[in-house]
Amino acid sequence: MFRRLKSIEVQVFLLLLLSTLPVSLQMLGAYLSFDDLKNISDYVRRPGEALTSNLVLFTSFKRPLGAVFYLPLYRLFGLDPFPYYLTGCLLFSLNLGLLYLLVLQLSKSRWLSLASTALFAFHPYVHTVLFNFGTVYEMTALAGCLAALLCYHRFSRNPQRRWGWYLAAFGFFWLALNGKETAVVLPGLILGYELLYRVLWRPSAERTSWLGLVKRLTPFGLVAMFYTLAKMLGREAFWRGNPEYEYHFDLRALERMFGYLDYYVYFVELSALTWIALLGAVAAAAFLTRNRHALFGLGFGLLTLAPVLPMDRSWALFIYLPSASFGLALSAIAIEGAGRLWRWLDRPALAGWARRPWAQLALTALFLAAIAPMGYKPVTQIRRLYEQVRWEPWKSFAHQLWEKAPGLSEGSVVGLIDSPFDTSNYEFYCPHFLAWLKYGSHYIHIYHIPLQKEQFRQAVRFSRDVHLFEWKEGSLNELDWKCFLQQEHAPCESFGK
Repeated sequence: MFRRLKSIEVQVFLLLLLSTLPVSLQMLGAYLSFDDLKNISDYVRRPGEALTSNLVLFTSFKRPLGAVFYLPLYRLFGLDPFPYYLTGCLLFSLNLGLLYLLVLQLSKSRWLSLASTALFAFHPYVHTVLFNFGTVYEMTALAGCLAALLCYHRFSRNPQRRWGWYLAAFGFFWLALNGKETAVVLPGLILGYELLYRVLWRPSAERTSWLGLVKRLTPFGLVAMFYTLAKMLGREAFWRGNPEYEYHFDLRALERMFGYLDYYVYFVELSALTWIALLGAVAAAAFLTRNRHALFGLGFGLLTLAPVLPMDRSWALFIYLPSASFGLALSAIAIEGAGRLWRWLDRPALAGWARRPWAQLALTALFLAAIAPMGYKPVTQIRRLYEQVRWEPWKSFAHQLWEKAPGLSEGSVVGLIDSPFDTSNYEFYCPHFLAWLKYGSHYIHIYHIPLQKEQFRQAVRFSRDVHLFEWKEGSLNELDWKCFLQQEHAPCESFGK
C-alpha cells in the first residue's frame, strides 16, 4: 500500500484530486432541486420495487439505481441537502479516479492520464453535475462504464484465465444501465476498444480473432438490445406522457450534436461546417499518426452523446459523459505533437531533468494551476447565484406545514399565499412533493394563490379538510380560508398556532 502511494502516478493523481477540491467542495452548500424532490417522492412511494428492480436487468422501472442513493439518505437525513451532495462529491472524485486509471492502463502515460482527467475535472460546464444531485444518474452511469472498461481491459490481456474480469465488466454494465439509459452504448465502446487496441496497427500474430471478438461482444450486445426494448416499450417508458423524452429520428439530431459540442468549447458557437471540419481534422490526424487514444476518445465522446440527440430538448448536463473522453482525444493529439517537437529539438539534458519525480510533480502543479481556472471561475459564478436562492424556505416549509396541520388526510386541500417557490418554473410543484413526503400521501392538493385562486375555490367545495396558509418572512401562518374567499382584496388576519 505505502509503496503504491510512493509511485509517481499515484502522487500525480493525488495532486490532481487536491486541485479539484476548490471546485467540487462548493457543491456541499447546494440545495435540493425539483428533480431531487420528485425522485425521492417516486422512490418513497414504491421503495420495494425501486430497490428490487436493480436485480431485474430488463425492468422498465426508471433508473432504479437512484433508489440505492436516495432512499437511505432520505431515511437517515430527511431533506438535509448536505449528505446528498457529499455523496455526489465522492462520486465525482470516484469518476476522476476511474478515468485516470483507465487512461493510464491504456496508454501507460501519466501525462496523458493527467491531461485528459484534468480537462474532464475542470470543464466549464462541470457545475451542471456539481450543483444538482439529480445528476447522480449521470455519475453512476459513467462510473459503471469506466469500471466495466477497466475490467474488460484486464480480461482481454489473458482471456483464457481471466473470465472473472469479464463477469465483473458485465456486472458493472448492469449497474450502469440501472443508473442511466446512456450506458446502453457500452458494447460500442468495447468494440472500439477491441478494434483500436487489439486489431489495428498490431502484428497479425497478436491480433484478436474475429470469432473470439464476436463471442465476447454478443452477450453485451444482446443485453443492450433487450434493455432498449424494455425501456422503450415497458409500462414506465420515459417517452409516455412526457414530450421532452419523445424521440425524433431526423437530421435535427446533427444540429443538436453540434449544439452539444458548442457546450464543450463553452462561450464559442461554431457552425455545423466548422464542426465537421474540426472533427474530420482530429480524426484524420489521429489516424495518420496511428494515435489510438485520440481515436478512442473521439469515438467514446460521440457515442455517449448519441442516445440524447433524438430528443428535441438539450440539457447542458448531458455533456458530462462525453467530456470524459473528448479530453482524452484533445490531450492525445496535443501530447503527440509535443512529443514530436521534443524529439526534433533533441535536448537530452532537459529530458533527463524531466524524468526526475520532483520535476514531474512541479510540472503537474504548474499545469493544474494553468487549467484549473477554466472550471473554477464558472463554478464560482454559479455558486454566487445559488447563494441568492432561499433554500431555507424550501427546507422548513414541510416542517412548518406539519406543525400547523399535523392531521392532513388524503384529499385535503391547502391554499398557499406568497409561495417561497418560483411558480414560473418546475418549482411550482415542489410544495406538492414536500407535502407528499411529509404526510406519506399523494392526494394532498396544494394551490398557489393568487395564481390558482379559482381552482382553490372550486376544490374546497369537495373537501372536508381545507387549510389556507400565508408565507411571510420565513414563517407559515394559517388564515381563515372562508373569510379569505369572501374578501376579494385583503386576506383575513392569521389565526391558529
